[in-house]
Amino acid sequence: MRVENFSQNFAKEVKTSDFKTSNNDEAACLFTTKSSAKAPDIYAQMQELNAMEEQTVSYSSNNGAAPTKTSSEKYKADYTTEGGKAVNFAQQFIGYNAADGSADVFFSTSNVNKGQSSSDLPWCGAFANYVLQESGIDVPSWFKNIYNPDYCPEVANAAYNSGAVIDRSQAKAGDIILFDQDANGEKDHIGIVTGVDADGTVHTIEGNTWDDFTGAQSVVAEHSYYPGYEAERGWAPFMFCKIAQ
Repeated sequence: MRVENFSQNFAKEVKTSDFKTSNNDEAACLFTTKSSAKAPDIYAQMQELNAMEEQTVSYSSNNGAAPTKTSSEKYKADYTTEGGKAVNFAQQFIGYNAADGSADVFFSTSNVNKGQSSSDLPWCGAFANYVLQESGIDVPSWFKNIYNPDYCPEVANAAYNSGAVIDRSQAKAGDIILFDQDANGEKDHIGIVTGVDADGTVHTIEGNTWDDFTGAQSVVAEHSYYPGYEAERGWAPFMFCKIAQ
């Protein structure tokens, strides 16, 4: 909430609670008096709210990548490409979460976990699979043939065996990014690439992760990872897999 919005809301609150029995002149005087009396508290709350809105908080996910330096604006992929269509489809689910059960829909296309609850099972893989299968893009056979695409190690093995692993510089919107946060050789999280900047910063959309701005957990959210981020966290390097045509 911005300062101006907070001021408007406070003014509205005072008017609705006190102006009903006052004429216009009395109301104006009343608002000035009450605003002045509460000025220190209002100012402190304004400062706190603005700081909270503008701060980017770094969190770790239960089974996913830590949110990093991102902006509140969606990454603008080229929606005319196959991969861009997948990204555009995925972005409509930002905010879906396990807490209210909205994320359960991602298990609806699962070969193994269909009908399961997102509050009971990790669902980053279910989210990625749902997006790729339901967005209407031409998904490559190597991914279609994965028996359990909800399971990150199985996705990684299929990508390796099919030659679908690509370099960071080759990744495009709609491709897959896999994480190994324990650096133990086993992938433990998955997301969909929304774009890669010239400096190598990778933008993603992920399920079962944390929201940078609200702190909500087990949600669909967008993140960005600058070059060297994995090394700073002690993770294995990201793995990228070709999906987009």
